Amino acid sequence: MKNRGIITLTTGCMYCGKTQELLRRIDLEEHAERAVQVFNHTNDDRYGPGMWTHKEGIGYKDAIMVSTAKEIAMKIKSDTQFVAINEVQFFDDKILGLIEELAIKGVNVSCAALDTDFRGEPFHFKDSESTIGNLIALVLGTQGELMYQTAICEYREGGKICGKPATRTQRITNGEPANYNEDIIVPGAKELYEPRCFEDHIVTGRPTSNF
Repeated sequence: MKNRGIITLTTGCMYCGKTQELLRRIDLEEHAERAVQVFNHTNDDRYGPGMWTHKEGIGYKDAIMVSTAKEIAMKIKSDTQFVAINEVQFFDDKILGLIEELAIKGVNVSCAALDTDFRGEPFHFKDSESTIGNLIALVLGTQGELMYQTAICEYREGGKICGKPATRTQRITNGEPANYNEDIIVPGAKELYEPRCFEDHIVTGRPTSNF
């Protein structure tokens, strides 16, 4: 029986180093002289085509820009041994089946994704009830590797940065915390987002729960 591939997922808030970890894994695979293909979602075009970290000049310029799971499936080569997919949360939920199918065929798959949106809620795949939680279940259920990373909370009060481990992505709209009813997907970088800890994460207009 053919050996099955290993699925790895690096997740967390913005600026926690997800893409850096994906680049590290790509570098290892290429150093081992394996056939590698790298995909990035077209929503992530903040720094131009390819796949780039928030640190200037660090990335993978040959990443293939795609917008659906089907596009990835159509571009996979028969001899590919390792597939890297960045910004998985932007894809449709067919990405789940594609990742599992690649692993069944013996391809190692490494992904990077936000676990929650700016509201602090599980990130939904495009037009779907499925979330990154479904991908986490797939990784664990196939005995893959799950890496949860944190950033540093950048909330400032009295001129001092908080500095606690950040697990949430804070969206800033016109200098103020974003409203719950804003669009989920608004691509941006430091001008719109910063990492926050749970205590300092603010979402205005959030519906209240009655217990």
